[in-house]
Amino acid sequence: MVWEWGKFRVSSVRRCILSYVLLVTHIIIAISSIVYTTYLFISPLKARFGASYALVSLTLISGTALVIRKPAALVSACLSGLAYLACVSFGIAMARNRLRQLTEKSKAQ
Repeated sequence: MVWEWGKFRVSSVRRCILSYVLLVTHIIIAISSIVYTTYLFISPLKARFGASYALVSLTLISGTALVIRKPAALVSACLSGLAYLACVSFGIAMARNRLRQLTEKSKAQ
């Protein structure tokens, strides 16, 4: 059942609010992922990689949901998503490399 509310229909307002909430959540998760990956590079620990993978997964899932909701912005979203994924993947790979070097250094001492 859809109620009239002024000139707007309640269901369309609800969809609009849901889209903005999803977009803000997606942006917060993506920025958190970049910050956490930077922290992981500075201070790598094996136990911290799981959180980084989870943040990347959540970003990809929420980005996919945004593209499904508004497919008109598909090309722009895909290019931004690929750039994000490349940067974060590079950061995670560098953190893994740094962790390996620190582990080898501590074993040699």
